[in-house]
Amino acid sequence: MTLESGNADTLPATWKNASEAEQLLGFVNWDALKKYAVSVKIRRDHTASAITCSLSPAYALGGCHVVRRLDFQDGTRWVARLQQQSGISVQRLLTEVHTVQLIRERTSVPVPEIIDYDASCSNDIGTPLMLLEYIPADTAMDSFGGWHAHGGKIPAQFRAPFYAAMARNQVRQQGRLSSASG
Repeated sequence: MTLESGNADTLPATWKNASEAEQLLGFVNWDALKKYAVSVKIRRDHTASAITCSLSPAYALGGCHVVRRLDFQDGTRWVARLQQQSGISVQRLLTEVHTVQLIRERTSVPVPEIIDYDASCSNDIGTPLMLLEYIPADTAMDSFGGWHAHGGKIPAQFRAPFYAAMARNQVRQQGRLSSASG
């Protein structure tokens, strides 16, 4: 399957051209992803009007996830964050969802809104995923000079405010979050 072209004018420079990744991303049913995104948008917007969705021609690749931007005809942009390893547990995705929701609700740390998610490994798309608000920026690993500059650690100037924001938000016990309420 050939990956679809679209408008890449606001994608970060660290994103790769999708044509380079067709074999790597062969596990994803891109048509099913677009259909899923359209159904979520229709449900979210409470509309019956025809909605179309296209995929950006580029992707971002991390250690566990592939990210593609979804462009709707009304100008809305989301990203699909797809797990690229089938061995990653459903529980891990749910923990990520709950953690992001908790951080978003209780802190001023900038995290994208989770639009929807499907934690099933057997969905039509072929992998668990989250649909997120699109924020035109680099990933944490690519920011501030990339891995080579910071080795995956939070740059020193951001540590104190980040740690303080997180410390103000206590949860009932240690371990995985089972809901956004902690």
